[in-house]
Amino acid sequence: MNLFKLTFSVFLIFFAACNSPKEKAATISEPNEIKNAPKNILDSLFLWDVEDFPKGRMMYLDVPYTVDGKTEYLSLTVAKETSNERPSFISVIVPNDLSDSKIMEIVFANNSYSISQTVYAHLDKCQDDFCAFRMNNAYAVDKANNQVDVIRNFLKYDEVYFNFERKNGLKSSVSVPLFSFREQYK
Repeated sequence: MNLFKLTFSVFLIFFAACNSPKEKAATISEPNEIKNAPKNILDSLFLWDVEDFPKGRMMYLDVPYTVDGKTEYLSLTVAKETSNERPSFISVIVPNDLSDSKIMEIVFANNSYSISQTVYAHLDKCQDDFCAFRMNNAYAVDKANNQVDVIRNFLKYDEVYFNFERKNGLKSSVSVPLFSFREQYK
């Protein structure tokens, strides 16, 4: 089975829409069921929190996933100043048990589950309970170390997968559909 289909299946097994991330429960068990799931379930699960400020906007999304039966969260933040076309940064926050590589692979794909573009984010900081990857001005690099426009990819592709390795060697992959981001991003 394709790694992304498997990862996406595992992710979808555990989560459905509820009022808070801690209430999300399993209802979607196959990757193709995401396309057939009621739009309101997907809207609720992947609806970004948006805060408008006089000088800009912050967008947040907490995506629950499970590791060894325990719920953890991948948190995304997009910060954009009103006066700039580009976001000031995009950050990805995960639990702090990362492997020594301290690199996150970010894979953009269309609904066909085929890899369209892969970029890499480097660790910005780790604290007691989390590690943050920050992409200033919404840029990351590809394998050849070329600069890649991450915000353009958020607006262009259907899904993004955040892949990272833990200290125990376990690999985690968290999938986020991007339809809600495209609708909410200004």
